[in-house]
Amino acid sequence: MDTTTWAAWLRLHLGPLSRMTAFLAGAAVLMALGRRRWPSARPAYMAPEQLRGEGVDGRADVFSLGVMTFEMLTGKLLYGGASLFDIGMKQAAGAATVEMGDVPEGMAAAVRRAIAFDNDTRPASPVAFANELKRITKSE
Repeated sequence: MDTTTWAAWLRLHLGPLSRMTAFLAGAAVLMALGRRRWPSARPAYMAPEQLRGEGVDGRADVFSLGVMTFEMLTGKLLYGGASLFDIGMKQAAGAATVEMGDVPEGMAAAVRRAIAFDNDTRPASPVAFANELKRITKSE
């Protein structure tokens, strides 16, 4: 089954998809079909190791989810409209410099861990990050 057929199947069975969900679904289909690379991703959502061309694992997905979570909580883009070079420099500066505004400290700390420059600092998987967020929302 080619990617066009898969995309049609997804639209039919999953209903209207947001642009990000459609992108992720399409990327999952491409990977399931044996392609090992994501379609051209936006650098602002790419983990530092991914920008450097190194191998990635679930922690790179955690980074992307952390960026999206930051945007949902603050209403701001994490890196603004920065260039690829600027994004790399901001990532190297560290997540500790990220201003979270009125976001409760526990939630802000979880997001900062998710967008950490060092992938060993991030939760091991998207599920671990989701569980951490769930635990925090129940306690705050």
